Amino acid sequence: MINSTENLTLRLQVAENLSALDPTNTIALSVLTALPTKTKPTSTKPSKSGALQLERTIATLENRLAEATDPINQRRLAYRLATLSPGHPIAIGVLFSLLLKPLPTLHKRVSENLRDVLLEEQLPEVIDRLKEFSEQSEIYKVLWYCSE
Repeated sequence: MINSTENLTLRLQVAENLSALDPTNTIALSVLTALPTKTKPTSTKPSKSGALQLERTIATLENRLAEATDPINQRRLAYRLATLSPGHPIAIGVLFSLLLKPLPTLHKRVSENLRDVLLEEQLPEVIDRLKEFSEQSEIYKVLWYCSE
C-alpha cells in the first residue's frame, strides 16, 4: 500500500500505522524518514488580521444599523457596535433615539445598554440631553447612573 499510492498524506499515515504495529519494519521506517513530516510555519511578525477583522466587523455593523428599521434589531446592533467600539457616536445616538421613542418594552433594555456602553467623557452631554425628557422613569435610571 505504501508503494502503490502517490498520495503523500496517505503514504505517511500508512507508514505511521505500520510503524506503530511493528516498530522494526524497515519499509515503514524508510518512508517515515524520507517523507517530510507536517510542520506548522512559524511567523516572526505579529498578526494584523485581528485589527482588520475588528474594523470590518465595525463597518458591517454600521451599515446594518443604518439599514435596520426594526427597533429591536436596531437596539441589538447598536449595543453590539458600542461594545466593540466603546462610546461609538452612531451607536449611542441610536440607543438615545430608541429610549425617547414610545416603545415601553424596549426602554429597560436600552437604559441598561446605555449604562453599559457610555464613556465617562460622554456623561455631561448625556445628562443635558436627558433633562429634556425627564417624564419617563427609564430616563431617571440613566440619570442615576450618570450621577454615580
